[in-house]
Amino acid sequence: MKIFSLLIILIIATGASHFVDAQAKRDSSPIQFLLPDKVYGYKKHGKQVARKLKIGNIQYDLCEKYFIKDKTEVKLLLFDYADAPIMYTQVMRDREKMIAVDSVYFSNYSLLEGKAYQSFNPNQKSAQFFAGINERFFLQISCENCSLDFLLPVIQSIRFSEFPK
Repeated sequence: MKIFSLLIILIIATGASHFVDAQAKRDSSPIQFLLPDKVYGYKKHGKQVARKLKIGNIQYDLCEKYFIKDKTEVKLLLFDYADAPIMYTQVMRDREKMIAVDSVYFSNYSLLEGKAYQSFNPNQKSAQFFAGINERFFLQISCENCSLDFLLPVIQSIRFSEFPK
């Protein structure tokens, strides 16, 4: 069961490129406006992508944005599971279990619009923040070779109160 859950997360996180229906729309998605275009002290980096994905009967939106500071890349992934509530439930449950086991430092993060967690693994020097927002959106912010403090300006630049319910 744990392997199956990790496989689902892997498919979702990689954009499910080979599972995506050939007819999936690649148009811009409105969720791209929920993530910041600028973060103080950081520069945009890499390709910024927003698209609709379809796996079988399940359709969801994905937005990817990247920022860089001091040669360290921060990756933002935002999923909108408005049309796929089962995926939201599964991702939140699996992520909570996985991050609690894999992290040396794991804690809740104060967020009025949903559940949020942050973790840090000093052995891998990786930091991660993830949140379930309004029981619809899943946000993941991660970086390698950085601390949780490094992610704080990125987290603070997101206007959680503006996420649709």
